[in-house]
Amino acid sequence: MKRIKRLLLFWVSCLLLGCLPRNSAAQLSFLLPKIERDSAYIKSYPRFIVSRIFVTQKFTSVGIGATADRPAFRYKPNNKLNLGLGLTYRVFTLNIGFGFPGLNGDGSQRGKTQALDLQTSIYGRRWLFDIYGQSYKGYYISPENFISGYKGYYTRPGMRVQMIGGSVYYVFNPTRFSYRAAMIQDEWQQKSAGTFLVSFDIFYGVVKGQDGSILPPEITDPALSDIGKFRFINFGPGAGYAYHFVWKKHLYAMASLTANLTADFSREFYTSEQRDRLSISPNASLIFSTGYNCENWSLGFSVVNNTINVKGTANDNPYVIRTGNYKFTFARRFRPAKSTRKMLKPVDNVLIDKK
Repeated sequence: MKRIKRLLLFWVSCLLLGCLPRNSAAQLSFLLPKIERDSAYIKSYPRFIVSRIFVTQKFTSVGIGATADRPAFRYKPNNKLNLGLGLTYRVFTLNIGFGFPGLNGDGSQRGKTQALDLQTSIYGRRWLFDIYGQSYKGYYISPENFISGYKGYYTRPGMRVQMIGGSVYYVFNPTRFSYRAAMIQDEWQQKSAGTFLVSFDIFYGVVKGQDGSILPPEITDPALSDIGKFRFINFGPGAGYAYHFVWKKHLYAMASLTANLTADFSREFYTSEQRDRLSISPNASLIFSTGYNCENWSLGFSVVNNTINVKGTANDNPYVIRTGNYKFTFARRFRPAKSTRKMLKPVDNVLIDKK
């Protein structure tokens, strides 16, 4: 419960950055700076409200690399598909989703997952932030036949994963390239364009096994059989490229890929000791979106996936953590009424860069 409270405090603190007073040095106007956008490439709807309905699924999985004694395998959470509603005005987005009966079917064979997964993405013109605060309990392994004599899904209801952190990206070509058009639908990319990116990752996480072991008891692996838990902190810079392909102004496909070279501080907890390691590992971040965009509405599918690699102390055994979400969205833009515009004026005053 204490860890959950800490995660909530972390996530709420990030959101409260948007409530700073106008005279604060940490204004959010840098997210929507006054940039001369090329109107042949991007059409903006700065004073429009974007409403949306979406279906989404979040995930945080843990992979354990192969050794000479066994193949690689991955623990996955039994997450539900959520149906939700959302609104966006400038940099502020509120999405609320719920799991509805009939949407998920019978997933009981994969066990039960208890999850608190607070993911938020802030899309500016030059800057993009992905922020995570997560606590999962209950995982399964798909039936891949590497556990001798075991059929079906292998469940570990006591396994836990907790992680906080995020990624920040800087866009070098905001005049012609828009993340917002693909991801939050308050802009319309009308011609193809690309941009180079620089990024920075920082993550802290804890993975705890069930019954004192990260490995299933049916698997024999002398190097890992005594490990009950590991912790890590992972951070470092990166670079990448994003491209927004547009066909006949309306159909689009946007892909963004960055690679980070990160420093890893890992600690593995064995039955009778603990071992530490400092190493260098690569991280990768993928953002993908495709769909149809026009004057008043947008329809699209998107994927956000962060891959975090951490080296353990046992024979360079890698832990691979993947976190992100899948989302299918229908969005509608509309100009707010005069009375609503008056209510939103304080937001405009804070966010519009007057320089």
